[in-house]
Order: sequence, then C-alpha cells, then structure tokens
Amino acid sequence: MPGRHEKRHIFGVTKKRIIDSAGVTVHGIPYNSDVLQTLRRKDGSKEYPVRTHRNDLSAVSVYTGEGWLTVENRIGMPTNISLAEWYLAKQDLNRRNGVKSEANLPIMYEAINVMRRAGTSAAMRAGISLHTLRPEEISHATDQLFEGRPFTEEDTVNEVELHDDEIAYDPLHDGYVGPQGGEFVGPPTSEETQESTSETDASSDNNDDEPSHFGEIE
Repeated sequence: MPGRHEKRHIFGVTKKRIIDSAGVTVHGIPYNSDVLQTLRRKDGSKEYPVRTHRNDLSAVSVYTGEGWLTVENRIGMPTNISLAEWYLAKQDLNRRNGVKSEANLPIMYEAINVMRRAGTSAAMRAGISLHTLRPEEISHATDQLFEGRPFTEEDTVNEVELHDDEIAYDPLHDGYVGPQGGEFVGPPTSEETQESTSETDASSDNNDDEPSHFGEIE
C-alpha cells in the first residue's frame, strides 16, 4: 500500500512553480531543501511541476525530470492538515483582520482546532461537508487568499497542538444526509421516515421520466 508521499506523487494536484531562494511556495506555505536549491542554481528560471495532497500539506512533490522529490515545509507545519482546513482557517483570519490580512500561524491553528472539535474537519476529509470543493478549485482559491502574503521561515511555530479530527455523527453511516444546513443533523425519526416514504410513493408514478436535479453521478 503506498505511503503518504507516494500517494501525493501519484494523485496530488499539480501546479507549476519557479524555485527561488525560499524554495517553492504553495498555498502560502514555503517548501525548501538542499536538493531544491541545487536545481535552482542549475536553472533558476525553469518552472517545475509541484504536487500537493488535499489531506496533508506538510510536504509537496517536485518533479526534477528524473522523478518526484519530496520537499518538506519550512514553517513547522505538522502532518495531516488538509487543504480545506487551511483554506477555511485563512478565510477566518481574513474575516477577523480584514481582507488579505497578514498571515498569522497561531490564529490559523486555533481556527483549525475549532473546526476539529466541531467535527467539521473529519467531514471535509470524508467529502460530505458543504465546504468541500473539488481539490483543484479549492487549491486555486487558497492560492488567491495568500497572494502576495505567504508565510516565511521566520513565521515558524515549532510547538503545534492540534486536536484529532473526529466527527461526532456521520450522516452517511446511516445512509442518510439531512437538510443542507450549517450543521450536521442526526438520522431521521420514524415519523420523518414514514412521511418521506409516503411522499415518494405518491409522486413516483408521475416522475419516472424526470431528470435528476443533481445531474449525472461522476
């Protein structure tokens, strides 16, 4: 079974980056290594394919021409922070301090902990949250949030305490997804189930040829 680095090499979202003295920056996060700087000295103007994994931003994969190179972040970010968490944490920071606010790692980690305590992070990882977008879309949106204001090594936070992201109730576990509100709801009551079944039976004869409101399943 492939490890987290191999999964990123194979399935990660691909971007193009030029290597500078800080390495490569993706989603406001700097990634650097000695090997990366050797590549920069060979050709400082070349764009390299860089891949990120939506469920772990602690490292990226850079294609050197000979294979995928794992490059770790330079701000002390722990493993298992997802792209969706990072995006929403930056949005929260901007709401607090104004649009395009200065990056602030402690506040962003605080926002991630709030999401994890509420079960939002686990829901996003499972793909059942209203906040979830396609990885390519949220990756582009996150880059825009950090445009011109990335983190640097000086922003490093060495002691990071993050809660495990647990979901208190998984609506898919019971084969049911409730109304699309801001919070997850529990499974339907017996009365709600009977009412829903009655409505379905009453309308099934007239709606056999109706197209789905949700489009084709990909």
